[in-house]
Amino acid sequence: MEEVLFSELSKYIAYCTRKHVELTNHGACCVKVADPERWKHIELYEYSGAEILRHYVGPEPVKREENHRSTIAFFLRANGIPGINCDFVASFGMDGNGTLIWNRLIRTRYPDWLASPRFVMAELIYKKQIPPKPLTPEFVDDGDCVEVRLLT
Repeated sequence: MEEVLFSELSKYIAYCTRKHVELTNHGACCVKVADPERWKHIELYEYSGAEILRHYVGPEPVKREENHRSTIAFFLRANGIPGINCDFVASFGMDGNGTLIWNRLIRTRYPDWLASPRFVMAELIYKKQIPPKPLTPEFVDDGDCVEVRLLT
């Protein structure tokens, strides 16, 4: 089952670790912002909140904007996965807090995403400091805490 589910994700994401994310050509074609090439390959801080460290445009790294604290998150909803004949939902950020924040945002702002197939990549822009070791996700309900930039 794991192999089948990961093959669905691999239609969009070619490589994904805590430090690097690289989209497939198909995934990159889904990016609909003014600077889509910046989002195909991203390097993140591995041990300090998974914030974006740099983008790779071609072989050259491009550092993030100064004082722009953000990370990325993904949502995939697929119907009738071949081989297991069931639907699939994957929703994750690049670290624990990113995943907690992203799933709270989906639940409160984008619940309709669960109704039909889609691939979503988003930039989560941190406008306020995230509480240390949050036990619950209610802090995200403050609209001034996290800005969502949908990239796809």
